[in-house]
Amino acid sequence: MGHEDPVEVVDAAGFLAAGDELARLYAAVFGGPPWNEPPERAEAFRATLPGEAARPGFRAAFSRDGGGALAGFAYGFTTAEPFPSGRSYDEVRVALGAGTGELSGTFEVMELAVHPAARGGGHGRRLLAAVVGDRPAWLLTAEHAEGTVAFYDRLGWRRLGSANGILVYTAP
Repeated sequence: MGHEDPVEVVDAAGFLAAGDELARLYAAVFGGPPWNEPPERAEAFRATLPGEAARPGFRAAFSRDGGGALAGFAYGFTTAEPFPSGRSYDEVRVALGAGTGELSGTFEVMELAVHPAARGGGHGRRLLAAVVGDRPAWLLTAEHAEGTVAFYDRLGWRRLGSANGILVYTAP
């Protein structure tokens, strides 16, 4: 087995201190296929970080390449009880109906991003393991993101449901 770049679990302050670096990586990941988000979406993402880091149960991790550049990040927090509305929560509610209650109080993986040049090196797997640990967790992704869907399937995440182009997964 080859060398694996380490994953660093960071607190909210460390996460926020890397905001510009996170926004650049976000743009590199989500600006291209299959997401094709416009450049201003990375700045909007950057603006959400303080609110995200203040959520109960916040946990984040970074992965860096051999040169110290940010190769990936993941973060999440505890899903509120009762199950929230707004954001993508309404889509999850459509996908799962009454099943959303099972997600309340569990860890929600809000974002997992690995630079395109670093994919295939285990960054995503290690980042996901670092933020989730052994606790119950869930996430969602876009059905059209075939590589991402295949990644979660390979890791054994279980598909709970889908609606309006999103796919909801729970940790194995």
